[in-house]
Amino acid sequence: MDQFIFKNKLKWISYDKFENINKYSDKEGFGIIYKAKYKRIKVILKDFNHLNNSDECLNEFLNELSSDFYLTSN
Repeated sequence: MDQFIFKNKLKWISYDKFENINKYSDKEGFGIIYKAKYKRIKVILKDFNHLNNSDECLNEFLNELSSDFYLTSN
């Protein structure tokens, strides 16, 4: 995950920096989705902790996200 963040110039944000965290959807594909705010900007958070094989699921999610970044940047 650290390589993905570095490669795609993403910023890791500590969980405690988010406000108004509310569950949005249960088990949506790769994890539970939450709505929140970060510096007054609406964001989506994904929780992978409940998954049995979270490392594998996280890698699959990051690969999908990477593909989406590639498609939208071209």
